[in-house]
Amino acid sequence: MLYIINKCKIKFNVVSLWFENRRMYMNRNKQVLVDRANVCDSTNKTMEQLYNIALDIGTSSVGWCVTDMNGKLMKFKRRNMWGARLFDKGQTAETRRLKRSLRRRYARRRQRIILLQNLLGDMVNQKDKNFFVRLNESFLWKCDKTEKSDYLLFADKDYTDKEYYKKYPTIYHIRKHLIESNEKADPRMVYLAIHNIIKHRGHFLYQGQKFEEVSDLSDIINELSDCLKCNFEGAEFKIEKEVIEKVEEIFNEKTKEGVKNEHKKSKAEKCEDLEKILVDNKWDKKISKEIAKACLGYKFNVGTVIGESELKGEDGKSIKIQFDDSKYEEKILELAEKINDKIEIINILQNVYSWIVMEDILSGYKYISNAMVDKYERHNKQLNMLKRLFRKYLSRDDYLEFFRKEKGKEKDGNKEKYIINYVNYIKRNKRCANTKGTARENLYKEIKGKFKGMAENDAEYQLILKEMDNDEFLLKQKDVNNSNIPYQINLIELEKIIDNQGKYYPVLLENREKIIKLLTFRIPYYIGPVNPRKNDNKFAWVKKKEGHETETVNPWNLEEIVDIDVTAERFIDNMTGFCTYLPEEKVLPKNSLIYQEYKVLNELNKIKVNDKGLDIKTRNDIIEGVFKKQKNINEKTLKNYLLSINYLGAKVIEEYKIEGYQGDKQFANSMGSYIDFKKILGSVDVRNLDMIEEIVYWLTVFEEKSIVKRKMIQKYSDKLSEKQLSRILDLKYDGWGRFSKKFLTGIYGDYYGEKKTIMDVLKEDNKLPNLMQIINKKEFGFNEIIEKNRIKLDEGEVLKDAIDKIHCSPEVRRGIWQSMKLVEEVIEIENGVLPQNIYIEFARSEEDKKRTKKRKNKLEAAYKVLKKEIDVYNEKVLKELGEYKEKLDDEKVYLYFLQNGQCMYTKQELNLNGYLKDCEIDHIIPQSVYDEDSLDNKVLVLKGANQEKGNRIPYDYIKEKNKVNWESMKIWWEKLYKCGLMSEKKYKRLTTQNIGEIINSGFIKRQLTVTSQMIKNVANLITDYYGGKVNVMAVRAAFSTKIRKTYSELVKGSDGNYIEKNDGDCFIKNRFLNDFHHAHDAYLASIIGKYLNTVYPKMADEINYNKYIKYYNEQCKKNRKQKFNFILSKFDKIFERDGEIVWNGVEQIKYLKNILNYRDCIITHKLEENTGSFYDENRLPKNDKSEKLIPIKEGLPVERYGGYQGGEAAYSCLISYVKKKKQQLELVKIPVMTAKKIYDGKTTLENYLKEKMWLDDIHIIRKKIMKYQLIEEDGCRYYLVSAEELANAKQLVLGSKNVRFNRILNIIEDNRYNGYSPEYIQNGLDDFYEFLIGKIQKEFGRSSSVAEEIYDTKVFYELESAKDKGDFIMEILKLANIGSDYPYLKKYKKYNKISSSLIDRKGRSKYQGYKIKPGTVLIDQSVTGLYERRLEL
Repeated sequence: MLYIINKCKIKFNVVSLWFENRRMYMNRNKQVLVDRANVCDSTNKTMEQLYNIALDIGTSSVGWCVTDMNGKLMKFKRRNMWGARLFDKGQTAETRRLKRSLRRRYARRRQRIILLQNLLGDMVNQKDKNFFVRLNESFLWKCDKTEKSDYLLFADKDYTDKEYYKKYPTIYHIRKHLIESNEKADPRMVYLAIHNIIKHRGHFLYQGQKFEEVSDLSDIINELSDCLKCNFEGAEFKIEKEVIEKVEEIFNEKTKEGVKNEHKKSKAEKCEDLEKILVDNKWDKKISKEIAKACLGYKFNVGTVIGESELKGEDGKSIKIQFDDSKYEEKILELAEKINDKIEIINILQNVYSWIVMEDILSGYKYISNAMVDKYERHNKQLNMLKRLFRKYLSRDDYLEFFRKEKGKEKDGNKEKYIINYVNYIKRNKRCANTKGTARENLYKEIKGKFKGMAENDAEYQLILKEMDNDEFLLKQKDVNNSNIPYQINLIELEKIIDNQGKYYPVLLENREKIIKLLTFRIPYYIGPVNPRKNDNKFAWVKKKEGHETETVNPWNLEEIVDIDVTAERFIDNMTGFCTYLPEEKVLPKNSLIYQEYKVLNELNKIKVNDKGLDIKTRNDIIEGVFKKQKNINEKTLKNYLLSINYLGAKVIEEYKIEGYQGDKQFANSMGSYIDFKKILGSVDVRNLDMIEEIVYWLTVFEEKSIVKRKMIQKYSDKLSEKQLSRILDLKYDGWGRFSKKFLTGIYGDYYGEKKTIMDVLKEDNKLPNLMQIINKKEFGFNEIIEKNRIKLDEGEVLKDAIDKIHCSPEVRRGIWQSMKLVEEVIEIENGVLPQNIYIEFARSEEDKKRTKKRKNKLEAAYKVLKKEIDVYNEKVLKELGEYKEKLDDEKVYLYFLQNGQCMYTKQELNLNGYLKDCEIDHIIPQSVYDEDSLDNKVLVLKGANQEKGNRIPYDYIKEKNKVNWESMKIWWEKLYKCGLMSEKKYKRLTTQNIGEIINSGFIKRQLTVTSQMIKNVANLITDYYGGKVNVMAVRAAFSTKIRKTYSELVKGSDGNYIEKNDGDCFIKNRFLNDFHHAHDAYLASIIGKYLNTVYPKMADEINYNKYIKYYNEQCKKNRKQKFNFILSKFDKIFERDGEIVWNGVEQIKYLKNILNYRDCIITHKLEENTGSFYDENRLPKNDKSEKLIPIKEGLPVERYGGYQGGEAAYSCLISYVKKKKQQLELVKIPVMTAKKIYDGKTTLENYLKEKMWLDDIHIIRKKIMKYQLIEEDGCRYYLVSAEELANAKQLVLGSKNVRFNRILNIIEDNRYNGYSPEYIQNGLDDFYEFLIGKIQKEFGRSSSVAEEIYDTKVFYELESAKDKGDFIMEILKLANIGSDYPYLKKYKKYNKISSSLIDRKGRSKYQGYKIKPGTVLIDQSVTGLYERRLEL
């Protein structure tokens, strides 16, 4: 040990002692709120002592900075206090939950088998006492078995596995025999049959029903007919008994006489026949076609089936689904949100599909075993036929390759892979399946390819082709469609086997109910884990009855041991969400009467008819006359009702123009629950309202209707009849709202002197406000009440627990925790003085920023509708769409197609061939008024029109210039809107005639206010944690974006190209360059926060709206465009108050330009310990690398049984030992499994190292070296990402001299090369490449030689297009990025074929196989990075 200390020179910097004494201070993160009282506030401090903190909180980073009260960066030990904290993104609970559920499923299956063996053990053991031993050890090698037998199942002298498999090739052959025979069977065979049934019991979609009921097609089709009649008013969907019989005949594989039907129709033929039957029965042709496709498992159009032809997905295309899609369950949940109650039609169609699949599986047989045996025999017959063809037409080598060989060499190398043939198709589907098709589809293609041009006239081959076309060739017993088998099918066989063999084996009859329970019992979801282990307790909520706490739950004793009602209540507590505004209150069910009424009122209150809002009487009439009578209300329904009450004196419904729907020309909300209970109870009023609310709650929580029934009988037996109970139990309610009952009906505001709830105001206010207007109206006081009711930190509460309470994703929660640690460290640096202000900005997630890649689909769908408008439709534009489909990411091009190729202000045709050089993008509502940069506020117009419009709205411009008629423009815009080429929001902005509709107090206030409730929760947390002594302000990310854009924007010259300038290039944000942008965003948040606090100290109250409208109109007359909107209009100016300069925007911009070129942002990375899975879940066979595998079970050698790959390291351990008289340093991986054992005290690190290293004299230098440990080697910094691999830790910095490359990189990232001169682009790319290669060679250690090698290939200079060069640069840039991503260069090999340098993941080898060596420095950083400790080895 002394030797190690001497060899390790510990070098501290000036503040390294902080690490030694910091433990007590860091406990602050664990201390309770009362300790915060000891921290100094900033009330009595001087200006020099006052400071601000700003945080840019993301899902994998936190940018931070500390500024003084003048907005200047503060320093600590001569370093600017700003930087970024990086960390791995927090994982959602979903992945872990799915794996946990899968583990439980397998565990419960094993438990069922163990229970079955216990029940039937005596019966089997009397015949063969070693049977279960052989069965349970059947997968072991002979040398590892208890009984050294050559047989797996049967080892009698006169009966072995050989005789068994000859008579019963599959388990279904035994099952078939036991069903059909009344003779006494071998008890082992009886067990094997029941074992198979219990193990693969089937799905529970029809739980509680007998399968005979499910298989009755007439009931399902009659239900479908009734449902369609309700949905399509006035349409006939009659169905006769004869028609149902015809439908059954299509899918029945046997004739009425029970003879096998030789001519089996293809799937496509069956689809056509079903469609024809429905059409002949006078069903709508389009609907019939989609229904037929749905029933046969094809993709079908949902909109057509439910009568909403305008129903579209996010891509603008019709929504299509299919029932055999592996992701159907996910898609149906999303669909249910869109179509509400109409989902019932889809569910019924799925029942028809299930019936058809079952008919196909059963093939006309009563028992599944008969069908499976038939499938086996057909497969065998087809296989023999295929083998005959191979022998007849192909060589022996072809035969062996197709029926025996498993692997073959790839075309472009020596690596072997599975080939598509029969043996791999049988062994495992994955071996033959790929992106081009399923295993069976690929097998069929392979067979057709083998016999192409040589067997076309062979009768057997023609038969094979026909069976392949029908998807009936070489079907396997184990198939994906087996998932459609309900447990009731297996139950029929189980009962038959028990009855047939029970007369010989009484134990079967004695335990009949228990055996059946093993098949039919499923633990209700609300019970959860019934026998939880210690480490599973946090995922379990079961409550066992007193005296039964230690007993094990079995399928037949659940109700005796478990307190069902208490457990169910616990489940409700766990699963029900919390109110958005009152976080301690539980939300209402989505189908609650109160919640549905709120949703309807909130939507109706925003409806406008002919540009006028509804009056309160009409609104109430609509609720009574429409919403309380119909569940699905579209535009036509509302218009007809308005016409019936003579609203606005209209004569025909076409005179009504209705806006404000939340759905697409229909209401998104209904009062379905009111209608349901009115039908059942006769009335819904105050007398039964509470009862209905409680019943809806039960129906939402419990799928198990027996619980709901028991609860209703216990509480409301005197109010509900048997018939009413039965009808209520037929209701299917699910889903939860966002608000609690207390929020809507339990908090009282001051409504003009009266106490009113939010629901009261929604119902009674003549102005028909929506929820947000009610909450934000200061006079009502609801916001104040919400603030009082929010969760506050309690005295004695730990900060970590308080963060866990915030309603946000785990990713965001992780960012908040790191933010608080940063704040704590800054406070310590400032000697415990609290900051004056903390500004927070939340980064948008990458998903929010993604632009849809399906613009072309949306445009094509819109043009189909537009084609009906003869005077508007332009065939030329549609043709151009095909030519320019790859350029739709270009905003100008996309707007061109959205506008049908015309200028939005003049209707003149635009020239796309000239790539729209004569056009500009204009903001409909000027940015000086409304700072929105979305497509809803953008149009493509001619340059002249844009300049003439200036800073006005379209109405003012068109009316003044009078070049086109205002009314004709409105008509044209309306047609574009109706066919889906613009949103309702955009249409309103184009047609607004009064800027006052846009500029109002509410509008300005909305711009100043961050509306996210989650951000408010974070702000509240910080405020509470520091005892209200810190002002916390959330800053909108849009403000930072606007400043960056304004100062980086270029002006176009007379040649149509941007005029080059570099002074704004520093404002451009490049995520691929380095991580400094996080710190820059934090500083921008800080300075914007300071600006808002200075210029608008009282926020919205300080703003003079009338003055701004006057200012706006003056700018319109001068035809001037402003850099900023109203909020930021003074940002770049000098602002005085009371004769004193309080904001100097000119100096601030200069300072900004200066610091954005600084090279000193401090980047730190959170150290991560891997606490994931012990190993990869995929079990691998024995192979050459078997010593690296983890055994599947303790005691099973991997060289015989294979194992699991992985053994992921939790962390590494740095050790020293003597080998061959030389001192060695080594990083040893500590697997997750071992780390867990060490943590649990089952082993020690020292013991593990001794066993692994086979050494006694091991000295541990550092027990834990975690992922992202910073090290320094030969003057370069790296992260240790594992014991054997490094990753770059150095940031690429441009500096002020090379800031122009910021713009070049931005052009590459956005793929926007247009608008710049070719010389600028080419020179910029070439210069940036030279700079980048030189920088990497000089400063990036291990990547240096890689950059030189790539440069020597000269590939970059052989690339012709700017885009290709840009893409190449993006790959090279990976060498200078933090992390373990490396260039993918294989695609460039064609430019330099001899070069071995052009490979994918180029450079990774330089970072792999890492061996730590003397002279390496371990660097420990604090959260901010302002403290460091260095340990030289």
